[in-house]
Amino acid sequence: MRTLRPWLCSLASVAAIGAPSPGSAQVRIELGPVLAAYAPLGHFAQLYSPILPSTPGALGALAWGAQGRLWLNPRFAVQLQASVASSRWHEQLTYPEGPGEVVISAQVLTATAAVLYRAGAGRVAPWLSAGAGVLRHGGQAYADAGIGAPVSAAGTMGLGLDFGALGHLTATADVSGLFYWFNASDREGTVQHGFQTDLMAHIAILWRLR
Repeated sequence: MRTLRPWLCSLASVAAIGAPSPGSAQVRIELGPVLAAYAPLGHFAQLYSPILPSTPGALGALAWGAQGRLWLNPRFAVQLQASVASSRWHEQLTYPEGPGEVVISAQVLTATAAVLYRAGAGRVAPWLSAGAGVLRHGGQAYADAGIGAPVSAAGTMGLGLDFGALGHLTATADVSGLFYWFNASDREGTVQHGFQTDLMAHIAILWRLR
């Protein structure tokens, strides 16, 4: 995970700038469920593998997870998101008795940490975010291909809107991008690789804990 260190150092620097000064408003914590649409847009350069997806788009699916925020002041927050997308697709495989179609499944787990800057203080407030994350590709496809569950470090950027709701609730919607190099290898070498751009559209309902 050495490739994550520059991103984490940048996050720490920005968070320090946005940290509350003595006498500023108390920090706030928000937590809630998140629903997302996961849409990989990159490409794979690969050796022949009948089990792995031929394009990243085959991994696209609805994802669910959780989101949390630590507001350092009214403008800056540290945002954590984690979600899992489960996908299924059909492949034509050749068996000794002849060709046949099988259903193959996979899961992509994403986890990100980002610094968020909110540009407004009204009931509808736009915001920008930037940070780092990890992706874990796993499930039947990768297990049957003998490559386990590859983990990739990524950079992430996003933009969104917060909608003030009743009481302690806030609704939020955003679109973010994950940018990373994917590499899957078995004992004989690289099976699949390529630079990836994954888009995620999130909708979340957050509860203010304090």
